[in-house]
Amino acid sequence: MACAQTGSGKTLAFMLPICWHLLKRGAPPRSDRQVAISALVLAPTRELATQLAADAASLVGDAVQLIVVGAATTGEALKAARVLVATPKEAKQAFETVAILAEKATQFSAIILDEVDALLPPQKTDRRSKFSKERAKAQGKKQRLKPPPPQPAADVVEFCINANPNPALQVVAASATASRATRDALRKALRNDPYGRWSETEIEVLRGAASSQEN
Repeated sequence: MACAQTGSGKTLAFMLPICWHLLKRGAPPRSDRQVAISALVLAPTRELATQLAADAASLVGDAVQLIVVGAATTGEALKAARVLVATPKEAKQAFETVAILAEKATQFSAIILDEVDALLPPQKTDRRSKFSKERAKAQGKKQRLKPPPPQPAADVVEFCINANPNPALQVVAASATASRATRDALRKALRNDPYGRWSETEIEVLRGAASSQEN
């Protein structure tokens, strides 16, 4: 998890080395039966996803595909893409319905969650209003908690890590904050990995130089 204030360069910090790694792996395969080694970038909003796609395109050229509301693409473009940038809801739907993306998930070298605190927000099990809580307490009713709403970003991460056996698969989360709640949400999405890559690993937090130049 990379933690630094907004505008300090987190995007470049994760995008540059990952794109360099993808380019080092060579050009996309020419066989119709193969998909390109690639990385998935999740962003909480369409606007941020579009910005990230432009940043990636400046590094890897036109081998970048957007999966957001209103974006159009083709199977061939998805197959050749080195960087996929998506919003969680659209990514979840795409992975469930587009066969080439399900296959591509097996080839990811990295999964990046930008603004992870927005992608995996703390979940409240008790979502009743203050009035409802006070009325239930006055009437002596037992607390009935609703399950938290589903998190598309967590579903996408779990889908991809379940499909991808690569022992060197990286999961990078970037945010201006690195709260315990956010780290717990990320750990929850990773802990069911069938290949045991993150089950016992503490999430490493890399902090930006906020307190002093020396840091």
